[in-house]
Amino acid sequence: MNVVRLKKKDRTVNGSIHIPSSKSLSNRALILEYLSSGQSNLVNLSEAEDTILMKKLLQIIKDNNGKEHTQLNCQNAGTVIRFLTALLAITPGHWILTGDIRMQHRPIGNLVKALKELGADIQFPEKKGFPPLEIHGKKLRGGSVSLDGSISSQFITALLLIAPMLEGGLKIKLTSKINSKPYIHMSLGVLKEFSVTASFINSQIQVKQKNLIPTTYKIETDWSSAAFWYQMVAFAEDAKILIPGLKKESLQGDVVLHKIYNFLGVKTEFVPSGIVLTKSGNRTEEFNYDFSQCPDLAQAVIATCVGLNISGKFTGLESLRIKETDRIEAMTRELQTLGYDITAGKSTIEIRKLIHQPFQKPGQKTNIINTYNDHRMAMGFAPFVLLYDEVFIQDPEVVSKSYPGFWQEIQKTGISLKYNS
Repeated sequence: MNVVRLKKKDRTVNGSIHIPSSKSLSNRALILEYLSSGQSNLVNLSEAEDTILMKKLLQIIKDNNGKEHTQLNCQNAGTVIRFLTALLAITPGHWILTGDIRMQHRPIGNLVKALKELGADIQFPEKKGFPPLEIHGKKLRGGSVSLDGSISSQFITALLLIAPMLEGGLKIKLTSKINSKPYIHMSLGVLKEFSVTASFINSQIQVKQKNLIPTTYKIETDWSSAAFWYQMVAFAEDAKILIPGLKKESLQGDVVLHKIYNFLGVKTEFVPSGIVLTKSGNRTEEFNYDFSQCPDLAQAVIATCVGLNISGKFTGLESLRIKETDRIEAMTRELQTLGYDITAGKSTIEIRKLIHQPFQKPGQKTNIINTYNDHRMAMGFAPFVLLYDEVFIQDPEVVSKSYPGFWQEIQKTGISLKYNS
């Protein structure tokens, strides 16, 4: 098992940093590009592992359209298996959709139930409600379905992406509290780029039937990947980081990142080329936040508060239980191992201020951080190198899931890396 040691001589970070384009937008656009007969031109597509996998599997689907018994392995890519479940339901053929062991423990029953209400032929050959899936693709009717609004927005998006292809379009009624609403708006924004008419009023989404019009679509730079650079600046004594490509007007709900870090000592300046991050000199002593609308930011923000010894309670973390790992459990366990006072509930994490912080001990080394096969765990703990003499991160290659160049980029700031097997 690979481990990387991070070491930094001082607590200064400067440089121009490349962040990848959004894999969330890329994977949505790839589905719509497929449904527009492959005639669209996608510019600045993400280099993330999940997007590469999506492209590969879509090519297999194209090559095997209408054939019997084609197996597709989505590994541990949530958007891939969920979006493809809906796509294959309307694609002629006999499909077996599976993933790795972790994916086979991630629920998908709510999405399958909604698709079956539209006439889909989907079975669970092993455990009901979980992959693998056996799908016989066919033409589906449109109409109305109801979904629990608190479930993963990826279930809702999967339905939205095929909605234009359904006869009469689709109405989705969301019941209970609606989590991750910005991700739904993101999906509707991408549909609009392909000339699809849709609306989201109160708790009802409506998408009209439409033959997708091929288009040229440029993918935005990924706001969620910027979270770890905000974390670096927050931990640094002196910092100036330029991140090209990020814009204030964005389809991504994670653009709220710059507002969150106003409370955590980081100033964001929007410039023509992107954003510039510097120290603001102001930060709160307590920070409480509901992450139900931006769960992908939770790990970086919580880790930032811990490192800055800011107390707080963080809610709306339900979806973190069913990500690449149980992120609530993983964050809590690793931060407790480092000596921080942090506790977790079913969908919450609470931090209490320490009188003496662990990183203040001269010459202290951290234990090896277990990343649990989760890219955001690896990137969320890397900035602690600015607080400790050195930090050890297990399975550093896991960052390729969303940000393949992460380790190369942090070296630009003077952080040295040493790999050990």
